[in-house]
Amino acid sequence: MSTNNGTPFMSQGIVKIILGMILRPKDTHSYLLAQGGHKWLYMAALATLMVIILAVISGPIIASYFEEIFIPNYVTLDDRFEITPEIQAQMEQVLTHPIITIGFPAVFMVTMMWVGWLIWTVALHLVGMWLGGKHRFGQIWQVVVWSQLPIIFSGFLASIYILITGEFIFNLSLARLFDLEPDFPDLSFVQPSVGQMVMHALLARIELFQVWSLILIGIGMMVAVKLSIRKAILVILLVWGTFTLISILMVVISTIISTFIGMPG
Repeated sequence: MSTNNGTPFMSQGIVKIILGMILRPKDTHSYLLAQGGHKWLYMAALATLMVIILAVISGPIIASYFEEIFIPNYVTLDDRFEITPEIQAQMEQVLTHPIITIGFPAVFMVTMMWVGWLIWTVALHLVGMWLGGKHRFGQIWQVVVWSQLPIIFSGFLASIYILITGEFIFNLSLARLFDLEPDFPDLSFVQPSVGQMVMHALLARIELFQVWSLILIGIGMMVAVKLSIRKAILVILLVWGTFTLISILMVVISTIISTFIGMPG
């Protein structure tokens, strides 16, 4: 059975659509774009839920860090005023509260995720229009949101890792090969070089699940904007490269500023 535009028919069940996005992404994008509506809310809800789960799982680790490392070292190193045991206890009570360790991180991560979707949609929409596409903004939004499926898998694996090891794993990118922020018991900090920071920022944007997501976005752009494979690859590389360059420039600027601030007067 097929839809009016010839794409294979799929059940409206979210599970079958997810399987279709894995096994037949082009047909699935075609089906979703032809159907329109608000099916993207399913994927958006799953991604949001995954982020919240990550925040909840990470909460105890954040609380433990404040209680066992940050506060004791801060009390020891900061000699500007005396911190009594009562003040220290109040600090622990505030910094280990679920609102601080779970609520704020969850809200921040969800907000950044949705803003990221919007930025990607705007960029892809503008590039698609530049190439002469007759698509609508909402179609590109659907492509971007549905292409977040690999990121959900990444979040799931990260959750399992945290539960098993009790340690953070912020991403599965190549940046994990370079430890630029080693742990120091006295909270001392060694500023990495600009080159190291640039390399870290670049590698942080190269990750298996992110690449998978970009491939899904490219396939979706082929369907929505009627692009060839070559043009779809060019669009993805252009947008991804632009955002990566901005990220690297921000790292360089922040590193230079922090270096000047840290210089003796």
